[in-house]
Amino acid sequence: MSEMRNDYPNPGLIADFAWLSQHLDDLDVRIIDVRTPMEYDVGHIRNAVNVPVNDIAMRLNGLPSMCVPREQFEGIMSEKGVDNNTTVVAYDSSGGLLAARFLWSLEYFGHLKFKIMDGSFSYWTRLGHDIVTDIPDVKPTKFMANPDRNRLADSEWILNHLKNADVTILDCRNPHEVVNPGPPGLRSGKVPGAAVLTWDESIERSTGTLKTSNLLVSRLKERGITPEKEVVTYCASGIRSAHSYIVLRILGYSRARNYDGSWYDWGSNTDLPVEF
Repeated sequence: MSEMRNDYPNPGLIADFAWLSQHLDDLDVRIIDVRTPMEYDVGHIRNAVNVPVNDIAMRLNGLPSMCVPREQFEGIMSEKGVDNNTTVVAYDSSGGLLAARFLWSLEYFGHLKFKIMDGSFSYWTRLGHDIVTDIPDVKPTKFMANPDRNRLADSEWILNHLKNADVTILDCRNPHEVVNPGPPGLRSGKVPGAAVLTWDESIERSTGTLKTSNLLVSRLKERGITPEKEVVTYCASGIRSAHSYIVLRILGYSRARNYDGSWYDWGSNTDLPVEF
């Protein structure tokens, strides 16, 4: 069983295994499995419904993993039994990586009652928690989105705030990617002034659980990322940076934005400045 994580400034965004075990059958809780349908069919947490990350992150204008349109997101949530009063808990097998991308979308679309499972699905099973293959019978609801543009950044917003001392930028790629971003057409470098902190430095890789609050805050402060500032996270395609976004929210950073276009957008636009 994972330990209680009440040392975080915003612990209500975390569902440890003890909490989740006690709320599996709550009618106002919807558990979302963000893994692939194949993984879900092999076994999942009881009462979990499957929302693969590709259902809520689409290719748009040549960019991968962009936020789906409002109506599409509303339709998926309604079909899966999520309404505006539902507490949503998301999990995956990737240390919360894909679950966080889903939860960032959820908060962007105005839903504030959510939690990320503290630990990977593999850790859940390793500790002996039950899994099932039964698909729950879900009654469709009516989910109404209310997009919050303060949770999203695009290249124009970032460019207009590069010299704003109240805004900090966090590059969640690994340092190697800054030098060699990989795909053809992407420039090397990073957004000017961005601090680099690889997304998975926040988790214990063997369990997918978050590292301690003090350690995470210390690493962020070393890079000039402090709670009173507005923080923009980005990576290559907006997925890893969504995890860092959720970690920031758990750590009490109230003003955070995810750049879902990320380096695929910024690095391919020669009109935008880069720093090495």
